[in-house]
Amino acid sequence: MNVTVLGAGGQVGQRVVALCLDRGYAVTALVHSHNPFAAQAGLSVLTGDIYNHDDISRALAGSEAVISALGSWRTKRKDVLKSAMESVIPAMNAAGIRRIITVTGSGALWSGDRVRQIDRLGRLLLLVIAPKILRDGEAHIELLAQSGLDWTSVRSPVMTGSQQDSYALRSRLPVGVTTIPRLAVATAVVDLLKNNDFSGQAPVIYKHW
Repeated sequence: MNVTVLGAGGQVGQRVVALCLDRGYAVTALVHSHNPFAAQAGLSVLTGDIYNHDDISRALAGSEAVISALGSWRTKRKDVLKSAMESVIPAMNAAGIRRIITVTGSGALWSGDRVRQIDRLGRLLLLVIAPKILRDGEAHIELLAQSGLDWTSVRSPVMTGSQQDSYALRSRLPVGVTTIPRLAVATAVVDLLKNNDFSGQAPVIYKHW
């Protein structure tokens, strides 16, 4: 399988690239500026901007699936996920690519959720702390939901550097503050390349050990 990884230079993205290569996939890694990867078989690294439609199309050329490890934290515009999908979705359609897996925060709600009062209260708190990032995550899920693509968006709580890779994906929204290792998130995302159990859904990832 040929896989394009967006946001490949980030902490989750680097783990995703490593796991894909370990499983024998060919990887096109799109990085913004800094290239953290050593030259190795099966890996092609491209430098580009997710706001540039041509860069996205170039990164998707020849791929069979897309993984987005993008995020809006530490960015000025705070619209990375939504803007990326506005380019990625038409580029995937033009290239005939169906499968895309993305990562966003567990606080992002979407139209497929069974929202409880406690979830609404949690969202209000996040709107105070990081309103643009929350809305960016929610907007990108809705774009995917309307795209007609074979999509899954993994919603993650706060990530840690633990080397545990066990996880569980559930439709249930989290209660309270939880954490998950970055490696577990990366493992789940790569597993979903060949697992359609959550196609057209935005599951939450939980620890499972």
